[in-house]
Amino acid sequence: MRILFSGGGTLGSVTPLLGMYDAIKKHKSGASFFWIGTKRGPERAFLKHSVNIPFFSIRGAKFRRYISIKNVWDIGYFTIGFFRSLILLRKIRPDICISAGGFVSVPVHLAAKCLGIPTWIHQQDIEIGLANKIMAPLAKTITVSVNVLCNSFPKKKALHLGNPVRDVVYSGKKSRAKNVFDVHTTLPVVLVVGGGTGAVALNMLMCAALPQLAQEYEIIHVYGKEKEPENLAVLKKTYTTYHPYAFLAEEMSHAYALADIVVFRGGLGTLTEIAALKKPAICVPKPGHQEKNATFFRTCNAVRVVGEKASPADLQKTIEALVETKSKTKEMITSLAITLPIPKSQEIFDVLTRTISK
Repeated sequence: MRILFSGGGTLGSVTPLLGMYDAIKKHKSGASFFWIGTKRGPERAFLKHSVNIPFFSIRGAKFRRYISIKNVWDIGYFTIGFFRSLILLRKIRPDICISAGGFVSVPVHLAAKCLGIPTWIHQQDIEIGLANKIMAPLAKTITVSVNVLCNSFPKKKALHLGNPVRDVVYSGKKSRAKNVFDVHTTLPVVLVVGGGTGAVALNMLMCAALPQLAQEYEIIHVYGKEKEPENLAVLKKTYTTYHPYAFLAEEMSHAYALADIVVFRGGLGTLTEIAALKKPAICVPKPGHQEKNATFFRTCNAVRVVGEKASPADLQKTIEALVETKSKTKEMITSLAITLPIPKSQEIFDVLTRTISK
């Protein structure tokens, strides 16, 4: 069995595919895996650290819904990406192509359709991205993270799977984490993560709240490469309970294990890992699909939401409320597990084999 994953540009379209990768390996140890991604996205380095499967890049094209001269250029880039995909698919000869979104996947799945290779797309976010809208008519199977999303796709194709999670997420250990992050107090631990590429607005809010939060909590802050907060050296020196990192790879599982609360940006990949580990979560979404994710899960009482333009006091109060009211925290964790289930490896493998057999 030869399986081709595609996605990148951000890690949002990468992490659920790695959950599928782990599940498939358990049931088909001899399977071969390949990946097509972007040239400059974070996925190449991330995959090298996590799975190190053969990686190929193509020139992606962004599909803009507004008038721009760049749309003309991207027609050329898309055409190049399509023919490059045809060459790669003939070389790899996959039994199936799987994607969780991302514009780089569109030419791959179009090429797969032309070559008669079955495709499977997975929809995470509450708002369906343009890439998945384009790929949906080409797909043999469409799985969704949340049941309500089934209504947005053809009934014969759509299946509520939940959101896959990587096995490594479960591997963190508190005892190991305390040494990794130099946390040796009894204070509650707040993990702040802006996704694979970080988030400037979340970083600014977090740093503005530090004078209050650093007195009551240990803070592990993953701020993102090239998103370093201003005066980072001063902040580290001033607040001994503040532990900033540009990026965490294998250490991320330990950070999760140590965290009492996770503050995140709004991506479904991160939220799935939070759900799997039964952690209370505070979402600070950016406008767009993350805001719609936040609104949906807040309505389900699965997360708390703080606007990116909120005051530092608002963030502090929300964290304190979760720390102090354990009963409400348990309700949130239960609601999140129900709303965003984690599929079993057998369920993922069954979808794979059915799609190939079609």
